[in-house]
Amino acid sequence: MSRTTINKLLMAIAVLIVGYGLLLFSQNRQAAPGVTVPVNMTSLRIAADRLELSADGDKVILEKRGNKWFAGKKRVPTKKIESLLESLEGAGFVRVVATEPKDLTVYGLGQKQVKSLKIFQGKNLLKTLFFGTMATSNTYYIRIGSEASIYEAEGDLIHEVGQPIGDWSKQKQPVESEQLKTSTTSTPVTTH
Repeated sequence: MSRTTINKLLMAIAVLIVGYGLLLFSQNRQAAPGVTVPVNMTSLRIAADRLELSADGDKVILEKRGNKWFAGKKRVPTKKIESLLESLEGAGFVRVVATEPKDLTVYGLGQKQVKSLKIFQGKNLLKTLFFGTMATSNTYYIRIGSEASIYEAEGDLIHEVGQPIGDWSKQKQPVESEQLKTSTTSTPVTTH
């Protein structure tokens, strides 16, 4: 082989090694040492084009059409979806709490308690995440798909999923300046 061919081959191998290392890094940064998580949250964030949120018997389906998201025919603010997807990617798994729990209600994961997030790419269900109660002031319980294990996780994902279902399709209406003028009153300020 020529020296140029060998150099190109070595460069290709180096690129593959670096790429593989980056993939492992992105998977491992989501879990504490010793915690193996059966899902790559970064991959889910990138692939998601349909989300189904369920809580308290209510459900909303959020679909990406082009570069915009909708709940039915109503457009959902992009910032709201981005916040949800960023919190999905940023979820950190602290520890495995139970591998074969007998009672899911202890973790807020009973059938009537649980909140869920189903993540789709097209019509393919990629993963379902089930959210329980808060474990501490900063962590919550989560179960992934049909896996029996329950994890303790940290991050804002529980708060994003915990929003009232109806809030996903609401858009804030701008306050007209005339309404603002009539709704404010001036009161004298007194100091003592």
